[in-house]
Amino acid sequence: MLHLLFWSYFFLHNFGFAKNEEILFTVIDKNKKQEEYVINYSNFNVHDLTFLPVKSSFVQKNIKLIFSDTLFESDSIYYIHYNKCSSRELEEKLGNSKKAKFYPSFDSFKARILKTINEKQFTKLVFDVRFNGGGSSIQGSELIEEMKQLLKNKPNIKPIIVIGRKTFSSAIFNVIDFLRIKNSLIIGEETS
Repeated sequence: MLHLLFWSYFFLHNFGFAKNEEILFTVIDKNKKQEEYVINYSNFNVHDLTFLPVKSSFVQKNIKLIFSDTLFESDSIYYIHYNKCSSRELEEKLGNSKKAKFYPSFDSFKARILKTINEKQFTKLVFDVRFNGGGSSIQGSELIEEMKQLLKNKPNIKPIIVIGRKTFSSAIFNVIDFLRIKNSLIIGEETS
């Protein structure tokens, strides 16, 4: 209850309705029982309060995956999450065979993407790297180059690259690779 009252006070204060550090709230429940609460703005740290959504968004559901793709046929969108510049193949190249077992195959992912671009109908290709902190840009660069070749024959597909404050290092190199694809659009926040 206090958090709800605090947020009520927070909005009243920020919009100029509450001028003091303290405000008195009178709460009456359905049985007509009345309670009073004094909320002091200085007792709360807004940054410590978090509220989780009841339902997670599509992006939030896929944030822990290294990479994934989804075709939204009804919206004509092919959505690719690329959350880490790593894979089973890269870990094996680095000699980390034990670690490699825990990573998905980028070769399979790449084949699926290229097949989808070749065979499916959509008008927007979203390549989301807003949570990608880097790794090795090689596999992403190779994928983007092959995508570029396919997209030359599909001028109706608009590449949209989503960046954010967690986009860093090799992921930024991959964003730059997209600049060589005609009509690419980069949206989001400033990168790291």
